[in-house]
Amino acid sequence: MDKDALERGHLLTSEFVATIDKNNINHYFPEREMMEGNIDDLPKYDIDLYRITYRSVYENSPVVLSGLVVVPKKEGKLDHIQYHHGTLYPYAKDEGWGNLDAPSLYDGHAPKMPMIFYETRLNANYLGSYGYLVSLPDYAGYGVSQDLEHPYCINSELAEESIDMILATREFAKSKNLAMNDGVFLSGWSEGAAVAVATQKLVEEKYSNIVKILANAPMSGYLNTENIKTILSQVPHINEDVGGTLDLLAWLYYSYNKFSENPITLSAIFKFPISNGLDVLTKKPSNIPALVFKILDKQSLQHLADQIDKNNLAVGWKPVSPLIIYHGTADKTVPYENNPEVALNNYEKYGGNTKLVKFEDHDHYSLGVLQLKNMMDEFEKIKRSYKSS
Repeated sequence: MDKDALERGHLLTSEFVATIDKNNINHYFPEREMMEGNIDDLPKYDIDLYRITYRSVYENSPVVLSGLVVVPKKEGKLDHIQYHHGTLYPYAKDEGWGNLDAPSLYDGHAPKMPMIFYETRLNANYLGSYGYLVSLPDYAGYGVSQDLEHPYCINSELAEESIDMILATREFAKSKNLAMNDGVFLSGWSEGAAVAVATQKLVEEKYSNIVKILANAPMSGYLNTENIKTILSQVPHINEDVGGTLDLLAWLYYSYNKFSENPITLSAIFKFPISNGLDVLTKKPSNIPALVFKILDKQSLQHLADQIDKNNLAVGWKPVSPLIIYHGTADKTVPYENNPEVALNNYEKYGGNTKLVKFEDHDHYSLGVLQLKNMMDEFEKIKRSYKSS
């Protein structure tokens, strides 16, 4: 679909939210005291938060989406980082990680409870206060578009939305007379790591004439989806409680089917009646997979396997701009095994510009501060190389 015809990436509204004093950045992220690594010296500038809306696309139809833009109170040209958040449940969760944690809903204050707006308080606040202009898309299904079903882990959909957020952020910067350096850095965690990689892939394949990727630093993302495909035929036979991880797996299979060209009937996949993604998460009768998933017939199994393959970011392309992959070796949520190393080897085989930074014995949640520090060092080196060339 033609971008110009839809005015995709066009900024619709911007609303000032709050100013955060640089001296409050550490205070607003108390979780740092329990994490490895030290980021206390990163805040250098006060930051202004803005909530924006912009035009994008959802299932090939025009849509209005929202996001957060963080502007440091800094003289001179600004460098742009776009950060992509991880999984947020499509309903409110008191302990965080729900739809009330969409970046655009952040009010610029300290958390009322631990983990509320965790990613925004870490990545938006620290990157912004260090001197970057930071944009954070909500994605379809959150913020102003919370009435839509979120295309969970549908990389092609989310990458298009991400590119439109980049364009809208540029337009926002121009409207505020902010001087910007060319290009954009990317990052993201978990679901957002895959979105960041999918965005780079889509830009380099299709939109390199309008967006320049400087570098990408995804953390703990599903790049190689072969693991997901492998367990597709296994889960109906698992008769033990696997805990809350079944939520995400059920939502994932639902989403792969829902956002496919010819979805199969939901009753062919699930043993309980559902009509949408929210039902998958809130009406699931058990955390025992055998009580949730049906044994798929050959046609249904192939249909879902095909959708999983379409979302595999470890094959079929090579990164042109630097891609720095971060992953903890003890990650059980998005496993390290058969994932980032497979992607790295495939990229390098075809001459891709990439490297892997692995954190021994770190899980899905423990390496956020370490990754942030390392990423910022890498991005600063890349910035210097651009300026010297």
